[in-house]
Amino acid sequence: MANSAQAALNISGGSFQGDIQTGTAHGLSISGGYFTADPTSYLVSDKDAVASNQDGYQYMVGTLALSQQTLALTKGGEAVLSVNAEPWGRCACFRCVLVQRQ
Repeated sequence: MANSAQAALNISGGSFQGDIQTGTAHGLSISGGYFTADPTSYLVSDKDAVASNQDGYQYMVGTLALSQQTLALTKGGEAVLSVNAEPWGRCACFRCVLVQRQ
């Protein structure tokens, strides 16, 4: 009788090209590295898939540094509309809340 064991794979760095496939692996967790395919589904809880700074790789694992911003639409030098924009979820998305409308 063959002995088949499943192992977990933890990737903390390196450069990877092609689709990410787990096959029969017990678990895959990614905390670092450069990827041509989106690694989001396998990231550890405090990491994000961000735009890569290395040629040939669309994604790198890092941490998004998003903060609350106040945006203003002006007309003739006067604010017409102001909104508060704050980070929303695990993407580079912002949720906007209307603050002032003239």
